[in-house]
Amino acid sequence: MAKEVTLHDIPDIASDMLDKLGELNINSVYQLAVQNPSELAWGLSNNFVDIHSAARLIANARKILTENEILSKEFSTADDLLVRRHKISRYKTGSSNFDSFLNGGIETQSITGIAGEFGSGKSQICHTLCAAAI
Repeated sequence: MAKEVTLHDIPDIASDMLDKLGELNINSVYQLAVQNPSELAWGLSNNFVDIHSAARLIANARKILTENEILSKEFSTADDLLVRRHKISRYKTGSSNFDSFLNGGIETQSITGIAGEFGSGKSQICHTLCAAAI
């Protein structure tokens, strides 16, 4: 199990910076890691950081999360991706032809768009998938 990391674990972060992050409702390393550098720099604009410092702060947060295996590493080999792809499950739509077209059904961990004319069964597929997910 990964150890719990806090904003205090980020290198070179001062207590006044922690207070300012708290004012911006950034209370965890994960919340900091998903910030946009320019928006963070603007939010911390009272002589705390410029955009480059904000980007470095965010990069340090992401590095800590990656080291503690809370986030997956950004670079993956093709073999790693293949292993992950084989672990993805699929939900059946109720139509063997449609499932065959989708290579086994609707994938989990992805977004699938469904478009069609009025009355073509888009809502029915969504209801079927909701029932299958339960």
